[in-house]
Amino acid sequence: MKVLVTGATGPFGRAVCRRLVTAGHDVTAMARNRPQTLVDGVAFTAGDVRDARAVTDAVSGCDAVAHLAWVVAPLKTEAATEEINLGGTRNVLDAMAATGCQRLVFSSSVLAYGAVPGHPPMLTETDERRPPREHLYAAHKKRAEDLIDRSGVDAVIVRAGIIAGRDVDNTIFRFFSSPALPVPDPDRHQQFVHTDDVARFTAEAVSHTHTGAVNITGTGTLTMREIAHIIDRPLIRVPERALRTAISAAWKLGVSELAPGEIGGLLYMPIVDTTRLHDEWGFTCAWSSRAALEDMARAAHGVVSLGKRTVTLPWRVSPGSTEHVGPLRAILLRRTYADEVDRVVRDIERLVSEGRPEEGPTADARRQLILDMAEHSTLLARIGDQARMPAHLVARATQASAAAKEGITS
Repeated sequence: MKVLVTGATGPFGRAVCRRLVTAGHDVTAMARNRPQTLVDGVAFTAGDVRDARAVTDAVSGCDAVAHLAWVVAPLKTEAATEEINLGGTRNVLDAMAATGCQRLVFSSSVLAYGAVPGHPPMLTETDERRPPREHLYAAHKKRAEDLIDRSGVDAVIVRAGIIAGRDVDNTIFRFFSSPALPVPDPDRHQQFVHTDDVARFTAEAVSHTHTGAVNITGTGTLTMREIAHIIDRPLIRVPERALRTAISAAWKLGVSELAPGEIGGLLYMPIVDTTRLHDEWGFTCAWSSRAALEDMARAAHGVVSLGKRTVTLPWRVSPGSTEHVGPLRAILLRRTYADEVDRVVRDIERLVSEGRPEEGPTADARRQLILDMAEHSTLLARIGDQARMPAHLVARATQASAAAKEGITS
């Protein structure tokens, strides 16, 4: 079969291309820019999914499309994000209708069900999907699924759990690479699926006869306590409201890729049933949830992330070397933490120096931002305390929080 893969240049896209080539398919990768390296045996066509003509040209002559192109972290405007996620999906569907291509495999997510409280313990493919509108990633996945359902193409909608593996670089990976994990409920369960398992299933689905939605995760679940142990990070119990406030402040200041609407994905990630995957598709994941996370932990052990800043260990040092990695990671942690404390202190000092907010909508918004920054600084102090950062840095974060609150009341 001749297969077009959109969004083919990321780690997951390359894995899908590799699996398709191994299965004997004629594969073309579509992306805006040609990558420095391309999977052997894969042709490349430059194109943007927002460009309807480019998409139609790429789909022409293909038997199937694996549609992976997607914005994970929201762009500056909701319209820009929607133009790629939903506009791109519409262009793919229109191109398939115009060229007669009938097989589509869409990379969706269990987040399409909605990362909200009140779901059944195990969600099946027929359960209600109710993602919050403000969680653009999840809301767009649902809307894209609806577009596909209405199009009439033979489609497989792959609802994957949290994708893990040593080559993953996403929002979840960066959260797990933080100096410490702030969570409201340490006993909440999560499911993981390895990149290779999702890629293998996506490649198989291209030429399969089945259609419809299918959940895919590795076997078993892990609590946040177990996750913290596996990735070797201290765990901090933080009230949900405080965590939401801190993340909101970091997003508003442009120092975090995690948007406020996405926090539900960490707090209420849906747990799904995979009976259809096993019984109807005859597919079994090679990696359990634990094994997938352990593989990702091998990469996380050499990385420290705080906000948008990520620092890696020198490449010469083996991640398995406990003799050298421990001290080096401690140094990186201190440097990254010190930089973040400096940034927060500067932001709070700037806001407070502008004087006490007066009355009116603008003043209310500024007052809320200062309160959010105070909460963010408090959380930063708690993370530093748990991660055994130098006492003077923890004290600076604590003092900055107090200064922010005083700036509103004095």
